[in-house]
Amino acid sequence: MPPKRRNGQLSSCEPCRKAKMRCDHATPTCGRCAKRQQTELCIYHPAPLTQPKPLERPSPVPKKRKRGSLIVSERGFVSTNLLSKYRVQPSSPITRNEVDGNAEEKLQLRRKLFSTGFLGPSSYWAPFDKPEESPILGLTPETSSGEEIDTPLESTMEGGLVDLDQIECGAKILVLFDDLPLYLQLLMARYRLCEPWVFGLTLAREIFGPLTELRKQWMQGTKNKKSQSRLLAWSKKLFDNSASPIKMDRSTTVSEYFAIASPRWETIALMFTWVGIATTMIPDNDECLRLDDGTVIDKNKLRLLMVEVVELCLSFCDSVGAMSDPLCWALVQHTSLLAESLGDSNYRTWRRLGDLSTMVFALGIHCPETNPSIPFFLIEIRRRVLIASYTIDKTLATLLGRPPRIAWQYCDIQNPLDLDYADIFPASDEQRQDKLLEKIGPDGWNIEGRMTSGSKARLYAILGPMREKILALSLSPHPGDVAQKISETWAEHRQLRLNLPHFLQWSPSISGTGTLCFATDFLANLHLESLNNEFILYHVLVKRTGQGKTEFLNLAREILSVVLLTFSRSSLPRMDFYQTWNLCYLGLPCAGVLARELLERSQHQQQHQKRTSNDQQRTPSIAAPFPRSEVIQNLSVFASHLESTLDIRDGNYGIARKGLQAIRSVLDRILSGDDVVSSSAVTASDTTAQPPPTNTMELPAGLGDWPATVPNFQSEDGNAAEFMTWLDNIDWAQESLLTFS
Repeated sequence: MPPKRRNGQLSSCEPCRKAKMRCDHATPTCGRCAKRQQTELCIYHPAPLTQPKPLERPSPVPKKRKRGSLIVSERGFVSTNLLSKYRVQPSSPITRNEVDGNAEEKLQLRRKLFSTGFLGPSSYWAPFDKPEESPILGLTPETSSGEEIDTPLESTMEGGLVDLDQIECGAKILVLFDDLPLYLQLLMARYRLCEPWVFGLTLAREIFGPLTELRKQWMQGTKNKKSQSRLLAWSKKLFDNSASPIKMDRSTTVSEYFAIASPRWETIALMFTWVGIATTMIPDNDECLRLDDGTVIDKNKLRLLMVEVVELCLSFCDSVGAMSDPLCWALVQHTSLLAESLGDSNYRTWRRLGDLSTMVFALGIHCPETNPSIPFFLIEIRRRVLIASYTIDKTLATLLGRPPRIAWQYCDIQNPLDLDYADIFPASDEQRQDKLLEKIGPDGWNIEGRMTSGSKARLYAILGPMREKILALSLSPHPGDVAQKISETWAEHRQLRLNLPHFLQWSPSISGTGTLCFATDFLANLHLESLNNEFILYHVLVKRTGQGKTEFLNLAREILSVVLLTFSRSSLPRMDFYQTWNLCYLGLPCAGVLARELLERSQHQQQHQKRTSNDQQRTPSIAAPFPRSEVIQNLSVFASHLESTLDIRDGNYGIARKGLQAIRSVLDRILSGDDVVSSSAVTASDTTAQPPPTNTMELPAGLGDWPATVPNFQSEDGNAAEFMTWLDNIDWAQESLLTFS
């Protein structure tokens, strides 16, 4: 029965009260609302005049508010006596309503306890996982009292109730769907610039289709397309969907699956991460950033908004205990978006990687089993998602010098099919799947010899464990025989490269071509990644044993040359995103090593000249040959390219700027008249080398300032030893972050 008003009459439901119509006060839905199919909106508000503020408030995306009984609020303490939160009065006769309330509370608690996700063979549930194999126990997942309790693998995810504040916040986010056509246009522009291998255009269209239909339903039948009631109802429906598992079987088609999986907060978060990543790749002058009415889209503000909106969507999923494949996809993409927006060394990026690894293990993606309820296409998506998660983990772990979170010995990484999603998605039955497998050769690669998204995924699956071995050599406090392990790892890495199919092999003739197309550009990046693995190996060898310095320098020279080649000869409309990626993550470590070697040899030459002037005895300065002219020229070109691509809004701007200034300072020392080598000698040996352009980049106050521990680059020779020590402590030998999309 609805509550009574002060005059003793029954309260009307909200739709009847606002329409000033007579209400029959029926519960849970009055007759008028039942006829109009407004059951979701038919509520009896105890205080109808204390409604929340309208939807159009100044802040488009409010901050996340806590659920349930808050201890503090914006105006202060809700309750001044917090002791009453847990102190219970002596028991009194229990009423029927209290018994029902306790039963509902126990039901919610039981649902929370059994939302555990994947449980391995050492878990407490393992002895009861297959009761048909243990007839002596005679146990089933159901209790003896007849109460139905879901097993941990098939549990519901209704981990908690959703309050009105969260529904309102979700409604504010749904207002962004007014620009859904713009978001699709941004994604199409992004896919024209790159060929993603984890979530491609085919998968994006499957997700955008149901979301577009929902947008049409929302905008139909109302004068105000931002109607608060419709948005609130839609937001509540998304919470209900995210709190429920995705029902599927082996025969579920792609369209059927995404029709269920799209209207969920985790899928909407995935869509927003795609938009944010697209803004990092699209050039500033792209036509898709200009609307028909002349409005210009600020892609940097849009990217930051997408970061915060995705954070809110993921918090919604956390509040209902969501655990699904689309949530794992969203975490993969959001980790990459945070790395690009905030920086790879930002704590939020590392924390989100922890959430991603947790979801991978909770869903059991790391240990795939033969499950008849999983469709064929979802198996392929899971394989690629596991490879992407595993490789992101290794990349960030090596970049930050921290232990990885996803270890190879605990993961069953299976190679995906060497095919595109366009070939995999239509194969919904076994007959089509068998026909599809005819395109795969006995070695697992496609027989057509073309590069597909599956080819790239298989490559990362092959190179990922090798990166983990290199990481173990670099970070392990118990390395053992380092030289022997590095030699074995290097030989294994070389053999892996030789075993690749011919269409994935880098040929020296490619470097002589005038331009690089999509395929050759990817091969160049693959070649750089392979060289970078060897670069890190030799860096560990030089640091630990002092051996292999000549090979280390030769690798640095080769990597820097290939980086400059791909920068100048790519046929792609090069974006700032890829330019910074190649120059900063692949070229900067090698440039730093070569710059330090230049400075070290110059100081050695100075000391050698002083000794020969005193004792008239000449000794060879450094036995190993070093192409000084080539290195100076490449460093000058590299510094110019790096400065032209740096953007102060990039997450890794500070690190790249620091390395650029160090390289420029070394070049100034080498090429200036105050250099330790006479100017005539420099002119004679370096006829092609030119002084680097003056740094004209203006920085706001505080950005680009050097810490107190960094020595002055313009100091005299007396401070050279201090500068050399600092330059040597810079960890140049870090590898590049891969782009996952």
